[in-house]
Amino acid sequence: MGHSFDSPMPNALCPKSAGGCSSPPTDGSLPPTFDETLNIEALNLALQSLVQHHDVFRLTFTENLGEWEQSYTESINLDLQIADFSNHLPDTQSEAFAAIVEAQHGSFQLERSPLLRVLYATNLAEYGNVLILFAHHLVVDGVSWRILLADLNQAYQQAIAKQPISLPPKTSSYRQWTTSLQNLANSTEIIQDIPFWQNILSTSVGKLPVDYPVNPDSNTVDSTVVISCQFTPAETNFLLKQATTNYHASVPEIMLAALLKTLTEAYQSDAWLLDLEGHGREEIREKLDLSRTVGWFTSLYPILLKQPTVNAAADLLLKEIKTQIRTIPHHGISFGILRYLRQEPTLINAQKPDISFNYLGQTDSIGKSNGLFHISNVPLGTGLFAKQQRPHILEINARIQAEQLQIDWSYSRNIHYQQTIQAIAEIYQKNLRAYLTDYTSTNAAFYSASDFNLVELSETELDAILDDLE
Repeated sequence: MGHSFDSPMPNALCPKSAGGCSSPPTDGSLPPTFDETLNIEALNLALQSLVQHHDVFRLTFTENLGEWEQSYTESINLDLQIADFSNHLPDTQSEAFAAIVEAQHGSFQLERSPLLRVLYATNLAEYGNVLILFAHHLVVDGVSWRILLADLNQAYQQAIAKQPISLPPKTSSYRQWTTSLQNLANSTEIIQDIPFWQNILSTSVGKLPVDYPVNPDSNTVDSTVVISCQFTPAETNFLLKQATTNYHASVPEIMLAALLKTLTEAYQSDAWLLDLEGHGREEIREKLDLSRTVGWFTSLYPILLKQPTVNAAADLLLKEIKTQIRTIPHHGISFGILRYLRQEPTLINAQKPDISFNYLGQTDSIGKSNGLFHISNVPLGTGLFAKQQRPHILEINARIQAEQLQIDWSYSRNIHYQQTIQAIAEIYQKNLRAYLTDYTSTNAAFYSASDFNLVELSETELDAILDDLE
């Protein structure tokens, strides 16, 4: 018998996606490659140990009177599919491989665990041997992939060496996390965040102009186009190490400041509502350790970005953005708890952002320091239902890959011209590069009051202190 428990559920139970122009890889699959042929017996042992070790792979999802419930099954078995492409001609190999990949994407049934599929594709002319892990986005997030790849490498090496498979100890379970969210939903510390969310959602903000009228069937996955912009390794390194030091700001704060500047320049509105995506593993109250817990913890919450003055300078704008981001309560997690668990009506019926932003960090680290396996660039399809409605008109996803910052601008061809989004992307590159230049003056001028969170300090008081120190 499984164990049922309620948990906050997304609006759509389906996987979701994660210069030149190219389509980004799906978040729902990971293609490790390697320099030798895998031992199938050892691989099977490693995979079975993986799904047995991480509780989330025992999860199933059932719908009851319009409500979704998660439950645990007692045991699971994972089937490894092997596909040898040595007998395929080069001109038919890609098509045959794509068909198998799409079949794996479409094979998930929410009521049957594990929501994980594994394909071992061998003798691909362009990619060699590739082991592809497909996981439904309901059970993995970006942090989970790092954990799974490290564990798979360790388990496989132990199986090859005929050693008992022993993986690192588990941290707090996914069930403990969902229980903690339920407890928080009725807590005073979360309920007191309601006015904050009500305030930003009731603010008059700019609306993203469109080139075609938006109708219920226009913003679909199969209409998605992605414009991808890259920054050089030198620029990326400056952003990561120098700009964050110069401005005492995080990478997302710098990128959001450049985004606000871009939207203001393009559309003459100084206030914008965005959905910001985070990893959702921050500690709120209960002492949970999620550092090695596999699951989908991703948080999504609205943020209000406002210019402090008309045509604000880049440094002043960033100061304001730092303050706005750092005043968001509970890392934004309370919005999802209040909106979906507590069902707060004022949040359910509020305006919805047109734009989403997600900084995924350094995705190169997923494939580093994991011994045998490293990440392949084999094409994996979208992993999405073609007629699924996209939740935003414009989705901005940024990540650092191959030591380069890459920003993907995803839009619908049914809503925007390519040149419209291309123009926004180019303005953004200019505005972000404004923060990627060196300077000789002291960086004291770039401190903001939010950098000193242990004392109550206004910007005016801080400026006076800094003036006295000069």
